[in-house]
Amino acid sequence: MDRAAQLVEVLGKLSALEAVALARAVELARLKGRETLPTELVLDALRPRLREARAGRIPNLRRLVCAAFQYFLIDEEELPRVPGRLPRAAIAPWWTALQRIGGAELRALEAELAGRFTEGASGDTQDVALAAWSKAAEWTRSLSQELAAPKRDAALRELFPRVELGADVAAIADLLAIAAPVTAAFAAMDQVLAAAGKLDGRQIVEFIPEAVTIAKQHYVAMSEAQGMRNSLLALGLLNRLRRPWHILRLARALSWKQNDALLRQTEFAVVGERLIQGLAKSAQDIAALAAPRTGAIDAARIAAAIADYMEEAEGLLGEFGFRRDSDWGEAILRTRVSVSDAIGRAFLGRLAEQMMARILPVERRAGTPRGVSAEPDLREPPSDGAIAEAIEAAKLLAMLQHRGARHGFGQPAHDTIDALGTEIEKRTRDLLDALRRSPGHPVIEAQISAAAHVIDVLFEDGRGSTIARRMRLLRPAPA
Repeated sequence: MDRAAQLVEVLGKLSALEAVALARAVELARLKGRETLPTELVLDALRPRLREARAGRIPNLRRLVCAAFQYFLIDEEELPRVPGRLPRAAIAPWWTALQRIGGAELRALEAELAGRFTEGASGDTQDVALAAWSKAAEWTRSLSQELAAPKRDAALRELFPRVELGADVAAIADLLAIAAPVTAAFAAMDQVLAAAGKLDGRQIVEFIPEAVTIAKQHYVAMSEAQGMRNSLLALGLLNRLRRPWHILRLARALSWKQNDALLRQTEFAVVGERLIQGLAKSAQDIAALAAPRTGAIDAARIAAAIADYMEEAEGLLGEFGFRRDSDWGEAILRTRVSVSDAIGRAFLGRLAEQMMARILPVERRAGTPRGVSAEPDLREPPSDGAIAEAIEAAKLLAMLQHRGARHGFGQPAHDTIDALGTEIEKRTRDLLDALRRSPGHPVIEAQISAAAHVIDVLFEDGRGSTIARRMRLLRPAPA
């Protein structure tokens, strides 16, 4: 293990309190130009503990400027770019270019920031932040113009080899231009959300009416001062919502009719597009999970993905009026068709076969005439893992039958459950007959017990309890 790996291992064992203290010392040393440790390596190793502690950080100038658009940053790099989402990978080349453009002015801001953390200083950085945002916006606009020029110098071509990175710079310029009003809007919202217990870190758990009212006031004020850029406030808010469709509460508060025809004609249309794209992505994820024709089906994971999709679709339709014949209404229906196709009868048939193989396996001997039922496979009892998988599959089917009905997923699941019920009852009858011939047989009892658990999940009408009772009646009387 090299020294860097050893350092990461040691730092990973620190408590949250120790991690916060070390991070503060390292960041303060970096700010003052007195680094004695590999700062980025140390901070990367401490990051899980710092997130856990939700600790305040000592900013360097880059961090202070990036705070202006912190709610728009994402870890992945999406292609094509999604409005209101900025990949973190764009920061390094942008800042390197800004250091060249800002030159002495940027270094002066760094010195001013460092001075706020000298002995006896308050550490208040608000005025430095505002000045840095203003200058960074100016420099970024200049950089964006250079990148848009037909010819760029070699250094810029090396920093920004792809067109997407140039678009990211333009997006940063827009975000810096509205940094102050967006930050003020979020600060006002966060105050009431925190008081109501509706904040989880940076995530908004519930977009309550009081926060909606504040968002509306700031949105209208930004409309008057910034024009179409006010949609960036809505997109930043969308990024923070645990339930993204709650952003439509702001649309309603803006006195727009509960109809997507009008919404699509406003600057808020980009928000609606994001919501539709998110629902389409959820449908695509389900299709990808259900697509493989070989290997085990992860019923629990698919069930979670479908539950998220249904909550998202129901939330969209519940918060706003999407006409079935509109572009957005048709897009929502396409996602429903996509999910329905992915988890249709072919998929449900494979799921049912997997379930039966886990708890009630059979073996078909060579030479068995067609139409004759296969014999129970009594070589070993179903494992705890196999039973758990079968129960998760049963839960998925039950969810699709009940909650999925309003989305068009109910009938195939209902038919599959009926067929499964018939087959499980048939196989358990065969096992009960076998148990009469071999009382107390552990494998037979284990299979019947597993089947009883599964059928109770599928039907909730006492069938499983009846099967289990019949099994108990066949046990030998104690001596």
